[in-house]
Amino acid sequence: MKHRPASQIRTLTLALILSGTLNIASLALVFYWYAREQPPTPYFELKPAKTLEQQTIQAGPALSHLIHRYKGLSFEALKAELTNTQPVDQGFSKREIALACLTAFHYFDLERALAHPSLLNKKRIFAAYQATPETQAGLSLYAGLTDKQFREIFSFLKTERWPFKSKGLFLLLQKQSKEARDATLIDAFFMTQEFLSAELLFARADLPVDREELLNMLLEGSWKQLSSFTEQQRIAQDLSAEKRKQFLLSYAENGSHTAKQYLEREQPKPVASKQSMELGEKKASSVPTVQKKSPPPPETSLTAMPVPEPEKKKSIQVQAAPKPRQQPLPDKKPLISSIPHKLPSSLKKQEHTYIVQEGDSLWKISKKFNVNIDRLRAYNQLDSDALKPGKSLRIPS
Repeated sequence: MKHRPASQIRTLTLALILSGTLNIASLALVFYWYAREQPPTPYFELKPAKTLEQQTIQAGPALSHLIHRYKGLSFEALKAELTNTQPVDQGFSKREIALACLTAFHYFDLERALAHPSLLNKKRIFAAYQATPETQAGLSLYAGLTDKQFREIFSFLKTERWPFKSKGLFLLLQKQSKEARDATLIDAFFMTQEFLSAELLFARADLPVDREELLNMLLEGSWKQLSSFTEQQRIAQDLSAEKRKQFLLSYAENGSHTAKQYLEREQPKPVASKQSMELGEKKASSVPTVQKKSPPPPETSLTAMPVPEPEKKKSIQVQAAPKPRQQPLPDKKPLISSIPHKLPSSLKKQEHTYIVQEGDSLWKISKKFNVNIDRLRAYNQLDSDALKPGKSLRIPS
């Protein structure tokens, strides 16, 4: 076998390196042009993203115009648009845009309307649209909802009188005057996590607050203030007197007359000063006291008393002084009668409110409190037996 000179080997090596470099550059150029000409992936083919930033899309002009138009519609008008399946832009339909506007601008509780609300996170897309010529805004769109899920939404809207989230109920109550508030709307807000957290804070107070009084206090504040307090209580369940005082002071600083009145009732009565006490003692000492003199005992002379003869000595019977007549004591009533039959509503709530723990189920809670599971479900207006940790349940007595 003949050996090639070193110069030929070097030349072949350089040629192979140059050929490989050219091939790699050609492949990179072809891939670049292919990726550049590839159209964007439709939203229904996107895989679920872990973060909201990865799910953000830029809304086109047609989609932005429709969002602006639907944003100004009333709740009833948007409900009528839920049957409109006409496509708009980027694969979205008009009913999906109407549902997004109901949820974002009218606080429609979409999670309560669906039987499986956990699927919403997988279908949620954040659309950035042109709010003004200079600024952009975002809207959460729920893409790919089936006809069955839209039928569930229609059924919920038909049967539920107040199909709103806690914020929607709060804002509706703020718009109504105190005398014209709807009783069913008040009852719906009483079942929210925000109101139950505030009521639980006052359940251990020395002066229990009435539910109506607490409602007035919350409505005199802002939703941001109430939601921030609820989030703090969810992380750390602080029911101390110091936390209650901070809560009242924050509402009083924002102009709540109910919070100010409660703080005045809770303050202890002022103690009399030392100077006033000394002045009272001097006035008492200056008043003359009249002492009654007891009459002197009758004077008896020994000579006037007859001396009995020895043979006529008689036994002297000493009669005991009659005991003072005692007045009959009033019948003592049992101490339990001094306790009112109707406890304050806040204390009643403390005894019949249960916070769901990890691993709890509706069946376990019904057995724990010896309550029928159907009654417990109806009492809390539950659509299913699934419970989330941290949820407050009202236990019927």
